[in-house]
Amino acid sequence: MRIVFFTPIVQSSAIAKYSLYLVDELIKKGHDVIVIRTELEEYFQKPTYKFNTLWIDWNKKFIVEDKIVNSDILIYQIGDCYLYHKGALEYLKKYRGIIILHDYYLKNLFNGWALENQKESLEILKFFYSDKEHQDYPSDSTKFKDDYSEQHYLTEWICSMSLGVLTHSSQLIQKVLDSAPGPVVVSKLPYLMNEGSISNNISINKIEKSKLDLLTFGNININKRVKSVISAIGKNYKLKNNIRYHLAGEITSNIKEEVLCLAKQYNIDLVIHGYLDDESLIKLKCEADAISCLRFPVLEAASATVIESMFLGKPIIVTDHGHYSELPDDLVFKISINNEVDDIENFLLMLIQKKINAQIICNKLREYVLYNHSLSNYVEDIFLLIDLVNQSKSIFKSVSYFNMLIYRWEVPPELIKDSHFISKIKIFNN
Repeated sequence: MRIVFFTPIVQSSAIAKYSLYLVDELIKKGHDVIVIRTELEEYFQKPTYKFNTLWIDWNKKFIVEDKIVNSDILIYQIGDCYLYHKGALEYLKKYRGIIILHDYYLKNLFNGWALENQKESLEILKFFYSDKEHQDYPSDSTKFKDDYSEQHYLTEWICSMSLGVLTHSSQLIQKVLDSAPGPVVVSKLPYLMNEGSISNNISINKIEKSKLDLLTFGNININKRVKSVISAIGKNYKLKNNIRYHLAGEITSNIKEEVLCLAKQYNIDLVIHGYLDDESLIKLKCEADAISCLRFPVLEAASATVIESMFLGKPIIVTDHGHYSELPDDLVFKISINNEVDDIENFLLMLIQKKINAQIICNKLREYVLYNHSLSNYVEDIFLLIDLVNQSKSIFKSVSYFNMLIYRWEVPPELIKDSHFISKIKIFNN
């Protein structure tokens, strides 16, 4: 099968790393894959992952469109970062394909796109949200308010442009089902760890240390609850004397300054590593005694951070919310958002008092990941979705034709949403 695969490839993107493994697996199964890189042009000079196939910059439109028209299927990687996915949005509306949805919350993606598409973005907000909860859409979509967008995730905007959607958890799945015109498949995000690198570094964790190492990794932003972790360590003298807290990943100067000030206030041992290459990050993960995968609000459909941490067999804390709540209670330590600091403190006290049997947890975590997060099974689910899309193409063409007629007749949006009108077009569900 000839596949055109839209994805970021810059090393600072977690989706790029995931795509590297996925594209390689597709090629191994005999498929012809061409990668279209989707970052902003200013990222084209940054370090990239080395794909074992041809990749093309999205802004080379004549070349990209030639590949599209000669392909069997398009696959778009979509996450909530306009910087990484601008190129996908340039083609998605005109050339529909399968969307692999990494985030349900897409406000940041939308806001970046809206800066260059003022009129259309306002029409989208009005169409999807103007009559919900009696709230008027903003007059300027570039000033899309946080309190508004937290209620309206823009999932509908992206999914409505798909032929089919693959997502990674059942959290907020109804938003996808209500807006995607084609089939929807849920498949667990696969683990993507380099087992050779882990084997080379795993012995590090057996070295006696004066303090236990707690790690948060990935892009360090406010929803990773770093301040809560620092507060939990800082309020307990035993933890201050026995825990070293590491942050590894890109971090803005504002957030860095905030967490450094808080760490200084509590006098805790905080190490900010910044961005690390893959080998250095794996080494740091293997050195860690526990990993914090806290998130609130939970904006993504799944977490590669959690899967990698589980594969390493580390004691893990997660927020008891969203897709994290679906993880088995006996494998991770769940933190209540309503009692967050105290719950983190209790977990860390158990850790330093050696009340957590790390070896038993390690074995169970590895078994769980290997069984539930297989890359091979994930690829099978992608082709299940492709088969379902192919089966539904005749229906989709009929709906598209009907949609074209509505557009030509200039049918007002309020009539399209009318229950009597909707009842007549349910024929397409059959």
